[in-house]
Amino acid sequence: WTDTEERRGQFTLGQEPLFITSSRLFFLSDAVRNVQTIDDISGMRVCNPLGYTVPPMIRPFFESGASMHDEPSRMELCFRRLWAGRTDAVSANLNQGWSTAEIAFQGWDHMGPKGDFGRGSVRASDFSVMDTNLHVLISPTHPRRREIADALDEGLRIIQEDGEAEAIYDRLLRSFAEG
Repeated sequence: WTDTEERRGQFTLGQEPLFITSSRLFFLSDAVRNVQTIDDISGMRVCNPLGYTVPPMIRPFFESGASMHDEPSRMELCFRRLWAGRTDAVSANLNQGWSTAEIAFQGWDHMGPKGDFGRGSVRASDFSVMDTNLHVLISPTHPRRREIADALDEGLRIIQEDGEAEAIYDRLLRSFAEG
C-alpha cells in the first residue's frame, strides 16, 4: 500500500518501503504522436481510473484544461479505451500497466479495428510520471505490530544489502516492469 497520512493514522507501517514502483504513460505501439517529455501530453486525453492517484506531474494538465482526464472505474477499461481510440494514453505503474495490457481483452469475442490487443500493442513512456513507495500495512490492533514492522524493516535492510532483494525482483517481477 502507499504511505499516506490517513493510512499512518489507521495502520502500522514499516519505515522502509517494501517496493518502489514507477508509473509511466502507456500508448499504442503504433501511435503517431511522439511523447518525449511530460509537456508533450498537452491536448491529449489521459486515462487514470477513478480512485487512483493522479500523478503530480499530470495533475496541472488536467486542472488547466490542457489535457483531458478520462476516469473509468477500472484499469482494464483504460486499456480498452486506448485500443478503441477513445483515449490517447494510460497512466499506470509499470507492473500493473504491462499485466493489464496483457489481460484487458481475455475472454472478449470482439476484435475491433486494430485486431488482437495485448502486451505488444502498447509501449511505455521513457520517463516516469510518479514513483510510489509501497509498504506492508499491519493492523493497529495486533499486539506485536511494532515488533513486526521492525522485523520487516530489518529483513528488508539485510536482503537489500546482500543483493537478494534485487535477485527476487529479477526472478519474479522484472519481466512485468520491462514489458
